[in-house]
Amino acid sequence: MEISIDEEIIEKLHNFKKIFDDIMEEDTDFNKYIEIVISEGLEKMLRDIIPPEHEWDTIRAAFEEDNEFMSTLIRNILIRGAQIDDEEKKLMKEKMSAYIQ
Repeated sequence: MEISIDEEIIEKLHNFKKIFDDIMEEDTDFNKYIEIVISEGLEKMLRDIIPPEHEWDTIRAAFEEDNEFMSTLIRNILIRGAQIDDEEKKLMKEKMSAYIQ
């Protein structure tokens, strides 16, 4: 795939890569760096279209739309333990236990 990018944007990307490389303490491959910039940009855009006060509504709507997919997704995230510390796991277990009783 070939993408045409304005020269001014290319210059900004090259200049910011210097900061990125300093932080990463290595000379990052330019294509990999561009993939990171695009990926992070897409994530930020996704965050921007879902206002913080509507995150739960979005998750609930996604569950209603495809509960099998969402259940599998959430289960896989929990299994991997993505960004869940022991205290959060304990709190989740307490909440889930309350449903059983």
